[in-house]
Amino acid sequence: MSLFDGAHGEFNIYSGKASDVARQLAFAGLGFIWLFKPDGADIKAVPHQLHAAAVVLIAGLALDAIHYLAGSLIWGGYALHYRAKAEDAMGEAPMWPFWTLNCLFLAKTLAVAVGYVILLLYVKAVLYPASA
Repeated sequence: MSLFDGAHGEFNIYSGKASDVARQLAFAGLGFIWLFKPDGADIKAVPHQLHAAAVVLIAGLALDAIHYLAGSLIWGGYALHYRAKAEDAMGEAPMWPFWTLNCLFLAKTLAVAVGYVILLLYVKAVLYPASA
């Protein structure tokens, strides 16, 4: 196994775990937002400051789904295209799928991070209101 193959395998392990953690954090953040909804009230009763966090966390979950769907379609299509060719006739995989999927990975991870920054700012404002 080459150094690249080893590094790429490690990247796949850590990016997969990071995706799992980001997904769990997005769901936990949405659950946290749900706690601020008064009992018996509809979703519109969530404090206005948390709407942006909810939107960004939901966007992170949508990007997560798009990331895995795109990956399965891209690599499935690549495998179908080359299924009848000999291993040595396939050549190297193109780079654009790596960059496309890496951009989706970064976008979903950043969306969840931004959602948590908004949540933390809200909690800080609730716990430590500005002095009048």
